[in-house]
Amino acid sequence: MKASGRSIVFALAFGLSLFCASQELGAESRNVLGLLFHVDEIVRVDRSNVKVTLFGKSVILPESDLDSYVVDQYLREARAVERFEIDRLQVFVESAFDEGKIEWAALGLSACLRHKENNPETSLSFIEKLSKSEHAPEIFKKVLGTLEPVDWERLYTYEMLLQVGKSDSAWIRVNVAREVFRHSSSVMSFLSDRFIQASANEKLSEAEEITNLVGELFGERDSRYEKFKVALSKVSQALSAKSGEELFPLLRAAEGDPFLSRVLQPILRKAIHSSARALIQQKEAAEALAVLSQVPIEERSPETHQLIVKALQLLAPDIPLFSFDLPVAVMLREVSRSDQQVQEAYMSYLLRQAERSIDKNDFLQAESSLDEMQGVLPNSPLSSQLRFRLAKSWLDSGATERSHRVMDPYRSSLTLAQKGALLFRGYYLDINLLVLLSTIPIILLWLGIIRLRASWDSRIENPEEMFIPPSQEGEMGDFRQQFRQMSGDPEFQGESESFAETVKHGLNPRMHEYRSLLKKFGLGQNASSKQIKAAYRAAVKEVHPDVQAHKDQEDTRDVFIRMTSAYERILELRKSLQLKDE
Repeated sequence: MKASGRSIVFALAFGLSLFCASQELGAESRNVLGLLFHVDEIVRVDRSNVKVTLFGKSVILPESDLDSYVVDQYLREARAVERFEIDRLQVFVESAFDEGKIEWAALGLSACLRHKENNPETSLSFIEKLSKSEHAPEIFKKVLGTLEPVDWERLYTYEMLLQVGKSDSAWIRVNVAREVFRHSSSVMSFLSDRFIQASANEKLSEAEEITNLVGELFGERDSRYEKFKVALSKVSQALSAKSGEELFPLLRAAEGDPFLSRVLQPILRKAIHSSARALIQQKEAAEALAVLSQVPIEERSPETHQLIVKALQLLAPDIPLFSFDLPVAVMLREVSRSDQQVQEAYMSYLLRQAERSIDKNDFLQAESSLDEMQGVLPNSPLSSQLRFRLAKSWLDSGATERSHRVMDPYRSSLTLAQKGALLFRGYYLDINLLVLLSTIPIILLWLGIIRLRASWDSRIENPEEMFIPPSQEGEMGDFRQQFRQMSGDPEFQGESESFAETVKHGLNPRMHEYRSLLKKFGLGQNASSKQIKAAYRAAVKEVHPDVQAHKDQEDTRDVFIRMTSAYERILELRKSLQLKDE
């Protein structure tokens, strides 16, 4: 009874465990190397087997094969592959490569190449990255056997072919020889590029592997193999050369062979760069430029341009432009037109050279530098400044014709100050400016006359400015003696001379007359109306005919009349001169 009870309990426990396991396996997704696969149903059949339903199809298989089955079913089905993002697929492939899961990696890589988001360039970079794995050749073999015809037009296919061929060229001849020969032109173009790249990076062993692969694929008697074999020999010689100069004979020997020239040019460029850097460190800038000029146009790189800039910045201005070899001059102008940094460095050197030449009175050399600057960058501010200075220097040396040669084509760009500076040196490049400068003295003279006239008018309006300090003489005296001057007595001729002298020096005649008349009454120039009237009355009393009845009536009457006339004249002059009492 006890044994029977234990059996029942054991059976219940076993059934419960199977139920739990069945429930756990019934999940609808599997995470395999980071990629999530959805499954319709998973049911445990027994301890080691499960029943899997996927895409409407059910199979019973060992539980250990479950993930492989799901991966295989998904990655072989085109519509199922599209459920995954290509980035997630690439992560899955990399993980499979790292873990050595050859089948999974091959399936994943094939799925990536079939994916609608596949980009040939991105796939090439991805396969180049995978090529570093030790499992790459084996995995690539599986992928090459499943490619579509369109894939044989892609570079990533040739990259896999190269990696397989390095280790097992026989497999290629047996399995994909037909496709290789069908696309032999594209295959050879790819292998040539890889050979040139390996040679430039000084990877002689890799270049040799590519050469051997060409021989294995097309036969050792094929001309293409012979071409690679010769190139490999020349590369070996070039890499053993100690300086760039030793490469020139090899390069000249390759002039009739475009492929060999392409192979050797990167090696030559690298050697030239190394040589130029050494010369720059030794402060031999001119020699560095001469070496850099040997780099062909198509092989010039940003590093070439940077070395040119450093050499130009170091180049002393006392090295004349005509001392350069023609290849150097051509290189500098060509590179200056396409690279602003080189252009600025070259223009700066030419300006320094020209200024030094002018300081040494070597104007012809300065003119050559100016012409070169104009060729590099027409009508630049630096060229304009140098042209103006050179034109002045030619004028100062008496070479007017040379100055005209320098300035005439560009005179419209000169400022007014620059035109004036050249004009005063005898360079009449603008007739309008010449006429303007010629009329300046006349204009200044006319302005002076206007100013004098205005000053004269202001003196008339302010007569007090013209007053001569009054004489302390002329106190009240004998009025008859004072007014006898009006009759023209010789003793009073000095007064007339004083009047003439006044007119001669430009003083106001009316003011002079006014002062003279006041003086007759013993008054100064500042006398008020009341003072004048009082002085007149006092003077009249002395000469009035009624008061002076006992004297000569004729003489007295005459003096009286003159006094009255003088008084009336004083009043008229005060009015005309607009004199007012203070």
